[in-house]
Amino acid sequence: MIRNSILFIFLFVFVSALKAQPAEDLKKYQEKYPGIWAITLEEAVIINFEIVDDALFIYEDKYEKTFYLQDIAGYWKEEEIPYSSFSEIKDLKASTYLPGAKKYKVVKVKEFKEKDELSSSIFHDDIRYKIFSYEGLQKGAISEISYRTIHKEEHLLGKEFLQSYIPIEHKTYQIIADDAIEIGIAEFNLDKIKVDYTITKNKGKTIYTWEINNVNDLDNESSSPGISWYAPHVIPYVKSYTIDGNTTNVLRNTSDLFNWYNGIIGDLNGDKKDPELQLLVDSIIAGALDELDIVRKVFYWTQDNIKYIAIEYGMGGFVPREANFVCQNRYGDCKDMASTITQLLSYAGVKSYITWIGTNSLPYRYSDVPTPVVDNHMIATYIDKDGKYYFLDATGRYYKFGLPSAFIQGKEALIKLGANEFEVIEVPVLDAIDNKIAEKVFLTINGKNLNGHAVSSIEGYQKAQFEYQIENISDDDKLKFYKSFFTKGSNKFLPNNFKEENLYPNEIPLEVSYDFSINDYILTNGDEMYINMNLDNNMEGQKIEDERTIPIRNKYGIAFESENTLEVPSGWSVDYMPENLNVENEFIRYHSKYEIKDQQITLYQKTHINYLTIQKDSFKIWNDSILKIKKSQNEVVIIKQNNE
Repeated sequence: MIRNSILFIFLFVFVSALKAQPAEDLKKYQEKYPGIWAITLEEAVIINFEIVDDALFIYEDKYEKTFYLQDIAGYWKEEEIPYSSFSEIKDLKASTYLPGAKKYKVVKVKEFKEKDELSSSIFHDDIRYKIFSYEGLQKGAISEISYRTIHKEEHLLGKEFLQSYIPIEHKTYQIIADDAIEIGIAEFNLDKIKVDYTITKNKGKTIYTWEINNVNDLDNESSSPGISWYAPHVIPYVKSYTIDGNTTNVLRNTSDLFNWYNGIIGDLNGDKKDPELQLLVDSIIAGALDELDIVRKVFYWTQDNIKYIAIEYGMGGFVPREANFVCQNRYGDCKDMASTITQLLSYAGVKSYITWIGTNSLPYRYSDVPTPVVDNHMIATYIDKDGKYYFLDATGRYYKFGLPSAFIQGKEALIKLGANEFEVIEVPVLDAIDNKIAEKVFLTINGKNLNGHAVSSIEGYQKAQFEYQIENISDDDKLKFYKSFFTKGSNKFLPNNFKEENLYPNEIPLEVSYDFSINDYILTNGDEMYINMNLDNNMEGQKIEDERTIPIRNKYGIAFESENTLEVPSGWSVDYMPENLNVENEFIRYHSKYEIKDQQITLYQKTHINYLTIQKDSFKIWNDSILKIKKSQNEVVIIKQNNE
């Protein structure tokens, strides 16, 4: 039986009324939080785990009160409460407290509507919303909301953040569990804020409480990792529960998670042979040289022929569709592509394996928290006779075979090896050199202008990203993109005569050649010319701001290598060359070298950015490196006219 929460009754009666007058409240909080648009005055989240009528019952009560400090308050009047087939929203109440001369006027929300989730990237999703508007929301107003969420699936409970993008005056997060229920609790980044944590016992229940006061808002920085990497949060989960002496295991460890996943997908694709699918496979693998070539051909066929469309609906968000359906309809999500690859390879006599994995927006490992919060993606895995793993993700259309998707580098893969057998293995992180842009440039001087011919080689993730950028764009837009991508020297860079080779599926680097000119690039003083031979700006904007606290996340490591050769005009000679430079640490390797041969001077540069994530305590190392590199790259070569 669901009981009314005493805490919620207390909050609505007591917390609803502020002691001061509205104008005084606004002044107080504007002075305390200058420049902030809103604050959370009070928030309470209580998740209850109970045994009710010989069954596990989980429900979560939430109360929140928000004070709006700026005129933009009206933009936030629309509220959406998400739920799905795995949850139910009950007892939803909401009100606006409008500021008057001496007190607040309470306006209750009377109309709540339903809305489906629809987006350009999702074909179908069973996420729904309770939607409503806070009437009259304005500067100095307060919104208040409370509701109960019934959790219908004990494996899918989510997480609770203890810090937000607005300051929090006071928040309580509480887990209350019957003693017959074994609860798992995973905490992340709680050292970032002051938290009062207590565990108490009361009448056959264990109560876990996290309480925070006066917590600042989270910084919102560019190139940040997913919020779970740095924001304080708690993940509760059910390990097991006991009813009448019988214990049901839920998520004690990775084995339990695998067993649940395994039970969901069942005997995927079955044993029944489909003659049409066999004919398709035979046509795909025709001419294959060996088993690895079979895997390559199947991967590329799936990548080229199955259109990626996200499809989420209840358990359909966890269960792949069978390969014959996907192949007939030529669309599917990540799970469907994994199902297709493994089944097509099975028809070709090659073993491969369904694999669950998280993208790098998630910081979790299965050993830390063995729940579905760890993974949000599915791929196929092939293991060759020498034990090398190939992580096959056909959702990335331009990734070459053997290259794992950039967003699963370093992540743990949960591989289904058999009906009741699995292993967890880490996806390798590609070295920066695997994602290289290498360029050779030949330069000539024409008065004050610099002319050049360049040949660029682009490979790895860089090539895939490049190909995504130019997909389905007009020639004019492509030219604009090329000018931006290859820009050199100054804003007077004018490229032309672009030529491409090895575009799209080839497993060899993309090559782009072009001519260019940079007007007014050469500085002169009497019989001297000054030329900066570093034409690229890949270090521009790389310095990390001193105020930054949030880690920086790269999609992948990257290498830039250039060889710029300048033809020294007849009658001129090199008078000065900058010194060579070497910088090397765990985040960046940089090497520059100047070389003279005959009437040519060449600048060789190699820049390898190696990190995926850099934390605040390493920002100084990075900035010191960038300072040295930029200083070197700003130096000029001096050539002097011969006086003979």
